[in-house]
Amino acid sequence: MGRLIATGADRHGHSVDFEYTGEAEARKCHMVCTCGWRTEITAFRGPGSIIESRLKFEKHMKENGLDLMEDVRKFEDEDGFYTLKVEETQIKLECYLMGSPTGGWGTECFHTIGESAIAGFMSELKIENLKVLLELVENYKSSEWSEFHDLVFRNQTESFVWHETDWS
Repeated sequence: MGRLIATGADRHGHSVDFEYTGEAEARKCHMVCTCGWRTEITAFRGPGSIIESRLKFEKHMKENGLDLMEDVRKFEDEDGFYTLKVEETQIKLECYLMGSPTGGWGTECFHTIGESAIAGFMSELKIENLKVLLELVENYKSSEWSEFHDLVFRNQTESFVWHETDWS
């Protein structure tokens, strides 16, 4: 490893980059936020660097009164699970649904509603902002999540679906 590359994603006005100084054994890596915050990533030479940088960024966000998990809602029952993640420019729904058209145990799907389709999606739900969306799904039951999944499917701008197959 030895080199971290930032995605450039903006989270509530905070975005990080990685700066490297020094050579060979004296080389250091610092994670730097657009707000001016800076911290050293000591494990940047190995796989632990990803976990270290994520944990330090989460701590930085909490210190600023922001929680990266506050925009996530989860639901699970015997029919499968749903994870809804609301970001500033997109909505993501991850699902694992029992049953598969190919005879396997289940179907895994990932749906994204990009920025260009969010307004139409919210209009169909008759809501004015994404905070209301999170409140709306908070107490959804299984059938409501299924209907919500269908609505997300109709408005998606990206998707990935994988059907498990029974090869026996």
